[in-house]
Amino acid sequence: MKQIILILCAICTFLTTQAQNIELSFANPTVTNDGMNDFYEVDIIITSDVTYTQGSGQFFLDYDAAAFGTLINGAGGITYERPDTSILGGQTTVDVGGTIIPLGVHYNSFFVNDATTSKVSFIWQQNGSGGMIGTNIPANTPVVLVHVKMQFLDGVTTVATDLCFDATNPFDDQFFTACGPFDPLVGFTFVNADCINEAGTQITDYTPDCSGSTLPVLVCTGGTTTYTIAGGWDNGTPDATMTAVIAEDYSTATMGLGDINACELTIDAMATLTVTDGNFINIQNDITVNGTLTVDHQGSVVQVEEGAVTTNNGAITVTKTTP
Repeated sequence: MKQIILILCAICTFLTTQAQNIELSFANPTVTNDGMNDFYEVDIIITSDVTYTQGSGQFFLDYDAAAFGTLINGAGGITYERPDTSILGGQTTVDVGGTIIPLGVHYNSFFVNDATTSKVSFIWQQNGSGGMIGTNIPANTPVVLVHVKMQFLDGVTTVATDLCFDATNPFDDQFFTACGPFDPLVGFTFVNADCINEAGTQITDYTPDCSGSTLPVLVCTGGTTTYTIAGGWDNGTPDATMTAVIAEDYSTATMGLGDINACELTIDAMATLTVTDGNFINIQNDITVNGTLTVDHQGSVVQVEEGAVTTNNGAITVTKTTP
């Protein structure tokens, strides 16, 4: 990992330092499921005490190997997503008669690396010039830098994530303001960064805030929606904020029904919920079975929250096909 740090520093040795403090923090932590695996997802936020344009950079994350395993990047267990609304997802565009034309991305050379068995880094390079990017970090205004998604080990979503930035030497001071040219876009020419003739500055004051990485205590705030064969969902398709009630027979394989995502789930007496092959129910909190829950071979039932319980007042059947 030291070699990668030296690569970034070698690129930026000609940069000067600047009296400026940035803070990295977390926001919107959540647990998601794709039908097979559980994931921890969170936004990484950057805040500065002065307005500036972000250049190249690198940060390091320490995580709990009991939750995510060791060498998470080598295992394919981590991705960094860059939506258009994030700093690293931005690009230069022009409006031609109402049609938005992309000219080029602001940042590139994205690279993830296992620094240690439980530390992972993310690095990027500035692509467009400071003038192409424009000011993208206002003073004292939190903005999304990037979105991170980490895969839990099987069955361990109850383990604390313990995710935190490492700001100790040599893992600190890896952020730089943008290189020039600083002239705004003229016409349709995309201008690349020139860090030799119009260098940016190294930011040496870096404060990590890891408190936002903790998953919130779940409260089902979206109301209740009840399924019947004749009426479907009476309050709309359930989501992760709602309590779903199965009042009559429901199969995830039935056209128009499918997988269930809900905050809590109740299966009424005399009703049967069947989770068919290749389908799933993803319930954030408790499941109460007063009727029948049938899970076919390769069907999946997921409960996300650490304290989630399944109360069986009826019948639960799990079918597995063996050779």
